[in-house]
Amino acid sequence: MDYKLLLMKYILYSRLQNQLQDEGIILDDFDWLKDKVIRLAGSKEKYRNVCNKSNSKTYDKGLWAFWKLLIHAYYVDIFTNVAKKHKSNVVYIDLLAGPGINYLEDLDLYIAGSPLIAKHAPRVTKDGRSKAFDKMVLVDKDEECCLSLEKILDCKTLCADCNSAEVMSEIARVMKPKKSLFLTFLDPEGTQVHWSTMEKLFQLPGDFIINYPWSGVARFARGYHGTSGKGRKKSGERLDCFFGDTSWRNVPEDSSAEWLYDFYLNRLQEHRSEIVEFQISMKGGGQYRILIATRKTRSGSPWLNPVRELRDRLDGITDETLMNLVEVYKGTQRPLTDWIS
Repeated sequence: MDYKLLLMKYILYSRLQNQLQDEGIILDDFDWLKDKVIRLAGSKEKYRNVCNKSNSKTYDKGLWAFWKLLIHAYYVDIFTNVAKKHKSNVVYIDLLAGPGINYLEDLDLYIAGSPLIAKHAPRVTKDGRSKAFDKMVLVDKDEECCLSLEKILDCKTLCADCNSAEVMSEIARVMKPKKSLFLTFLDPEGTQVHWSTMEKLFQLPGDFIINYPWSGVARFARGYHGTSGKGRKKSGERLDCFFGDTSWRNVPEDSSAEWLYDFYLNRLQEHRSEIVEFQISMKGGGQYRILIATRKTRSGSPWLNPVRELRDRLDGITDETLMNLVEVYKGTQRPLTDWIS
């Protein structure tokens, strides 16, 4: 046995672990995050290759989109694992589905978009039973996004406004069977999803993953308070639709973003009282809040405990760690030596 080699490996491993711990990360977190990168990007950059071969449209976003989709994938797995034990018709609804693949410019990385995650994240049990969704409702207003998604997923999409009667009719149809339960992902950049649409969904049994557009909503609020004429009227009407009434207009101008978020959160809690919040910061100071919202059950919604653990875990992992890890994944760094000073 080469004891010198073993000793060298031990020293390298210890130094790597110490460096990660200096950042508040344990080695388990590093391995855990590496697994998430592989799951979202596919082995050997699967989704870059899929995109190149199909010449599909991509949804181009920044680093923050990785964290958002990691949370989405995590909850899809938890939700389907629990739901399929109790329900015979488990439905996924994506009202702003996009083209199917995201390109993260900060990382030069192609990753699965929310519809692909919904299709592939559910687990398969040891005896071969799939926990996959029974039905999927994929909606996007952009025809190019719909065509791209249909090409990649070999599925049907609904090319329509997410608030339209056509979309609500399709959701009602797929949710008609008894023992139905949905998971919906709402990922607006601004105020696209109206509160009237939310109210229709609230009447049906299901959970929500909501990307609350903190910065976008605050921007419209500033437009309402800081302009006059048509600009003020347009901003006001958009937020009326987003919040469902005009009481948001009482927002204090010096604390609009926080106040508006709390206003939305309180309204959401009237319909889904169990909410886990994630905060995602963007370059330039922008913010998003990811909300996982469900009804409170008699058992206390225990499946949310691992979601809260995920939130705590992500709080300790930096963007820099993710960027270094992606370089390791892509093979442009040596896995150990580039982590050791």
